[in-house]
Amino acid sequence: MRHLQILRAMAILAFKRAGQYRSDFFLEGASTLLVVAVQLIPVAVLYGEREQVAGWRYGEMLVLLGWFLMMRCVLDGVIAPSLAQTIGGIRTGHFDYVLMKPVDAMFLCSLGHMRPWQAVRGAAGIALMGMGFAALRTSPSLAAVALATVLSGAALLTLYSIFILCVAGSFLVVRVQNLMNVLSALMDFSRWPVQVFEGLWRLVFTFVLPLAVITSFPAMALLDRISPRHTLTSLAVAGVFFALARHVWLRALRGYRSASS
Repeated sequence: MRHLQILRAMAILAFKRAGQYRSDFFLEGASTLLVVAVQLIPVAVLYGEREQVAGWRYGEMLVLLGWFLMMRCVLDGVIAPSLAQTIGGIRTGHFDYVLMKPVDAMFLCSLGHMRPWQAVRGAAGIALMGMGFAALRTSPSLAAVALATVLSGAALLTLYSIFILCVAGSFLVVRVQNLMNVLSALMDFSRWPVQVFEGLWRLVFTFVLPLAVITSFPAMALLDRISPRHTLTSLAVAGVFFALARHVWLRALRGYRSASS
């Protein structure tokens, strides 16, 4: 309950901060919608020439793209800006104030800076998923929604852990902002189903940089086309990545020396 109260307070603060510059708030929201519209162009062109891509129909691809947009909403709206601020704090010494607070530092670093206008991207993702199911002329079953909810938790945990590992590296190599930008760019590959990739690349995008766990598997669960093997893989990868991220974070924290000292 304490952590939920802190989360609520940080969310309110983020909206108040965004509300101070209303024109910027609406401009950022409009630019986000423009980015979403641009991302639909390759899908429209591709399916204008064929009915399926790697076994995915047009409606199923819209569901996947909608899920991708929701993940980008969380990444660009909460995880990336908060952890980028943490990297800056490590470099300048402001991270000391985080350590002084009686709350887990990893939790605070994950929520320190939010971008509320990214909620527009999340809403667009939900709309796209609705369009996808309308194109398929079906709706997800309760069992599919329940499984997708579980796998969405695994997806968020995996995504969060990847960026925590990146931030933990900043305790040793201070300037890792470029690495975060590269990871954010690589996330764009997850807008395509993992079945598009063959051989070694499919293994890489499942276990090393698990983009399949972040988008493909939850979307497959929602579409009721996921296998037990993929479900177990998703949960196992999320557990391993979070355990590794927590371990690396605590070790990095023990070796932290304030830049202000």
